[in-house]
Amino acid sequence: MNVQHFVLTRFNLRLQSYLSRYFNGQWKGGDEEYLRRRFDFFERFCLPSMVRQKSPFRWLVFFSELTPEPFKTRARSYSESCEGYEAVFVDDATPLDGDAMMGALDGAIARRVEPGADYVIISRIDNDDAFNVNALGWIRDVAERAAEKEGPDRFYVVMPYGNAYIEKGGFTQDYTWDWNHFPTLVCRRGVVDNPFSRQHARIGASGIPVHRVNERHAWLEIVNGTNAANDLRAYCRPKYLSPRQLRDLFAIQAKTSRVRFALFWLTRYLPAKTAGFLRAAKSRRKVKR
Repeated sequence: MNVQHFVLTRFNLRLQSYLSRYFNGQWKGGDEEYLRRRFDFFERFCLPSMVRQKSPFRWLVFFSELTPEPFKTRARSYSESCEGYEAVFVDDATPLDGDAMMGALDGAIARRVEPGADYVIISRIDNDDAFNVNALGWIRDVAERAAEKEGPDRFYVVMPYGNAYIEKGGFTQDYTWDWNHFPTLVCRRGVVDNPFSRQHARIGASGIPVHRVNERHAWLEIVNGTNAANDLRAYCRPKYLSPRQLRDLFAIQAKTSRVRFALFWLTRYLPAKTAGFLRAAKSRRKVKR
């Protein structure tokens, strides 16, 4: 059985949903200061983790056609250091609704599927996050076993066990959730779909079979203060990872602080866990009555 592995990243597309939900109708994807920050995060976290992958892939990174020319040149240049990388520029002069975005992503994949591929593996990663250097290999192994055993038209591969890196604090947290934003959708050749077709939090209710990668430290979410939808999670268990561990696991250069890690544990995590325990105990007492 032959499989082909794609990885999709949306960079600065003009999406109707994001404009209305996060940016008050103002598109930041053409602003030079905004782009400098996003490219910096991409080069520090996402790109190094992809360069170090040990399994073959095609990585399609989707940029707005309205991206200023110097940044287009910068985007194209990454193919020199990352085999499989390709910058894809999308006509989004009119902000893309859900159907238009899906059409752009599905069309880009369809034009690049190899004739001999029986299944297409389609993973996603945000432009400021990182994969474990072995993540794509783990995904491929699970996908190939599931396809050979069951032969469904489509199924998900999820990686529940990851970490969050709090850049401002310089520490990491364990983050365990089946329906995180690093899902992979595996499709039999000819089935048109991709991981962006449904919200990742709703994968469990989609009715599509799900298989799991059970390796720890499979991905790293970067909480950097500019993310559209994430924030510091007091309920996630702190897990100290040293700079060397971050380099070995995710191929990134990042500082960590044992002092700030301890402060978070004492001032945020323990109070949050205690409050949760007390709420649960109160609920149990009400039930007994």
